Amino acid sequence: AHGATHNVGEGQSIQTAINGAASGDTIVLTAPADYDGNVTIAGKALRIVSLHRNNHDVTGSISISAVPAGQSVTFKNLSVSGTVSATDSSLNLLRCTMGQEVNATNPGNANTQLAVVQSNLSGKLHSTLTRTWVGYSDLRQSYFEGQVEIVGNIFDGNGFGGIGIDLNGSSKVASVHNNIIR
Repeated sequence: AHGATHNVGEGQSIQTAINGAASGDTIVLTAPADYDGNVTIAGKALRIVSLHRNNHDVTGSISISAVPAGQSVTFKNLSVSGTVSATDSSLNLLRCTMGQEVNATNPGNANTQLAVVQSNLSGKLHSTLTRTWVGYSDLRQSYFEGQVEIVGNIFDGNGFGGIGIDLNGSSKVASVHNNIIR
């Protein structure tokens, strides 16, 4: 079943829409403008979609936690200038632009996953989720634990130093192919 759709226009609060939404709902950012403030998503599987991918920015940081197993938070066409943190929660980034770090951690050993598709990540991508799939994206640096597939990306740390792809963990299964690493 499809959830409800909540439109958020210019000058309106994304957090207010999240607070009023139920798991399974979609929040649509309708204005080609900046949305100010930090955002917290706790215990809800939501989809946040921007209608104007290159004409606005979520200017704060986003914190995601306690999304039930088998469900996820999805961002589509979203630009975020702050950090994005997901704790014990699955996250999908589809055609997004992230200005700072994306941290997906799994301290509770929940069955979680991260999918990053056709996105641009200026900061470090850090994932200790059960499964991570990164495809056809532009990244600088990354750190992975768990089961990982990395396909068709460009890792360009040009002048920033560090490790392009850092794979860790004793039960690591990684498939890395068709990437450019600079």
